[in-house]
Amino acid sequence: MASLNLSEVFFVQPTRLYDAWLSAADQTRITGEPALVDPKVGGRYSLWGGMVQGEFVHLQRPNVIAMTWLTADFTRGQPATRLELSFQPAAQGTRLVVTQDRIPQVLLNLFS
Repeated sequence: MASLNLSEVFFVQPTRLYDAWLSAADQTRITGEPALVDPKVGGRYSLWGGMVQGEFVHLQRPNVIAMTWLTADFTRGQPATRLELSFQPAAQGTRLVVTQDRIPQVLLNLFS
């Protein structure tokens, strides 16, 4: 299993970026595909017209969103990855740190 770590600064306040991740309307606008979001621990989400699905496992506004993450590329019975988003105040807005754990090697092979 592999991990992925990314970090980027966005020129918005942490609460705005955090709330956009939990908004079906904002997710639909960002991706251009239908999104469904039930923004509570145990709530389900579906992004990019159902290509990505999962469940929220930890929410701490405006600091952390943790969720399971399954894509249409996962095989039946394959366990979900864990995606954590950390929203950190930065001089010009928000540093978003994305950590995804338990990524199966077979999925990484799709991109190599």
